[in-house]
Amino acid sequence: MNMLPNIINSLLFLAIFTGICAGIIVLQVYLSKKDSRWPGLIMPILSFSLSVIIIFSLAAYATFQTNARLVRTEAINISQTERLDGVREAARDTQSPEDAERLAEMEALLESRIAHINESNRLTDYGRIRILPVTSIVFVFLAFNIPTAILLAIYAGCRGKRRRQRALEIMSLQDLG
Repeated sequence: MNMLPNIINSLLFLAIFTGICAGIIVLQVYLSKKDSRWPGLIMPILSFSLSVIIIFSLAAYATFQTNARLVRTEAINISQTERLDGVREAARDTQSPEDAERLAEMEALLESRIAHINESNRLTDYGRIRILPVTSIVFVFLAFNIPTAILLAIYAGCRGKRRRQRALEIMSLQDLG
């Protein structure tokens, strides 16, 4: 019984989305058939501009997330280092061999954690930060320029048809003259 509203919402969204896409295509065909070539380029330019804005937004977001991740891991690293210093100080003050052994184990564990954090920071610095956003940016740029390519194809089709009609008109005028 709960599925019916979801299906209706999905169908409504699909109908609205299809209507918007059809309206954009009709508008592009209308603008492309104008005498001047510039009206037909309005929609592709807007689509391309939108993709560039999205690319800049993605780049800013990735930079922000990267910086936040580095700050968070640096804070964890500082916390672990402070714990290690406390364990080393406690190991100096202890008299019992069992306590000294336990503190040595804790010290080794904390050192391995700090080494792991530093290694993950190194991988983040040289791997994911620089490579993933570049591939993401290229993928998003290509994906968001699919409408631009479609609009340019419509423009080229309409302008090509218009050019052929003009050539036929010129030939018929030359034949008459």
